[in-house]
Amino acid sequence: MERQVRERFERIEGILEGIAQRQDRFDRQVQTTRKLAEAGIKMVTQLAKDTRELKRSQKAFLDSFRTGGNGRTHSR
Repeated sequence: MERQVRERFERIEGILEGIAQRQDRFDRQVQTTRKLAEAGIKMVTQLAKDTRELKRSQKAFLDSFRTGGNGRTHSR
């Protein structure tokens, strides 16, 4: 009887070790995914900031045409 119990225990122990290894692999994948998501969020945030700056610059450029002239003033 003791031999059967020991064999069963060893089988259970092997199963638990396999589960632990898979859990470790899963944890690493989750961490990698988290890092990728964080990097993506930073990129999107920077892109939004750059887009706002470009929009401001473009508006100033176009407004300079609307106010007329090429920088020279004509007094009459």
